[in-house]
Amino acid sequence: MPPLDRKTSSHSLPLISVITVSFNARDTLESTIQSVLDQPYPKLEYIIIDGGSTDGTREIIKKYEKYLTYWISEPDQGIYDGINKGLRQAQGELVNILNAGDRFVPGILQWIGEYYQENPFPMAACCYFWVYPSQQLKIIPDVSRISQGYAVCHQAVFYQHQLHEEFGEYDQCYSLAADYHFIRRVYDLYGIITVDQEACYYHLGGASDLAFIVYADQVRQICHHLNDNFWKVECVYWYKYLKFYIRKILQYLRLDSFLFLYRWYRHKQRPISIR
Repeated sequence: MPPLDRKTSSHSLPLISVITVSFNARDTLESTIQSVLDQPYPKLEYIIIDGGSTDGTREIIKKYEKYLTYWISEPDQGIYDGINKGLRQAQGELVNILNAGDRFVPGILQWIGEYYQENPFPMAACCYFWVYPSQQLKIIPDVSRISQGYAVCHQAVFYQHQLHEEFGEYDQCYSLAADYHFIRRVYDLYGIITVDQEACYYHLGGASDLAFIVYADQVRQICHHLNDNFWKVECVYWYKYLKFYIRKILQYLRLDSFLFLYRWYRHKQRPISIR
């Protein structure tokens, strides 16, 4: 990652709060923790909220607890309940939500901290990598599509903590799409900048991927509640619905490579082999 061409003082860098929520993530959490703690950023607080795991996840967290600002393991009401618990503990000027199993790109916190120091923003969406079993694909976010019912990668978003004073916590009524709800309202009022730096590796197969139809329906409800054009919202929803089942058919026929080629063509990015 290229450094910014400027001199900065660590005293004026923003405190960044990174929040990770987990539940029975023994096999994936440690790589997430290491990607955060390996960041050479002087003003970082790291918070882990575990939903009462019983698979050994707690032991992994305890292994790193002396490096954590705060952690807790107790039953909760889902992903966004855990995130909200983390937000109540966070003191950072900037916030990032990095899910268990996902990883930061080395140096991203230093880069975003220096960028924010010179160019304060309410919310920024960075580039990220979609990770497949043997390849990864760089994605450049298109924030203009947010108003059309399309999300940006939550893990690649950095935003001012104080936005929650205006917009409230993540709405748990949307069990899979509360991040879209929050980000969309910020976008509508303040806009979101796009930063041409890679922030994280996002592994496909998260909660919203595994229950995509539920997620898409919640986004549909949000768009209706925000008084978007009714027919436009419905067309986008049914388009997503059709794509979902075409994807399932291709996966069933073991033609997953066509999905990757489609995504590669759509995002105009060359796939990178994972060694």
